[in-house]
Amino acid sequence: MTAPSTITPAPSEDQATGAKRALTFGLAFSGVRCVLMYVVLPFILPLIGLTGVFATRADIIINLLAMAALGYSVQRFWRINYKHKVAYTVVAAVAFVVLTLFILLDLRTLGILDFAV
Repeated sequence: MTAPSTITPAPSEDQATGAKRALTFGLAFSGVRCVLMYVVLPFILPLIGLTGVFATRADIIINLLAMAALGYSVQRFWRINYKHKVAYTVVAAVAFVVLTLFILLDLRTLGILDFAV
């Protein structure tokens, strides 16, 4: 009887392409998110009279979408057994925690949560 092989098969070309697309989408979404969060919401919306609750709710929606994109790309990397999947997962986990904190702060701003910082 032979011992089971510990060599993991290389991902197929379709799997690798899918993972690259997921990463590219995540990076593009991150760029758009940063422009929205740090340019449009704080500077442009006040110029046209939209601030307060609208901006806070938009922050929450954008952060939830970013969290979903992170989860999707991590899942793709693990599915194809990408060689740097653990490092990417650690970075994604840190980003996930930061986004969660942003959402909690936005919920506090809306008066939904009450906690001291």
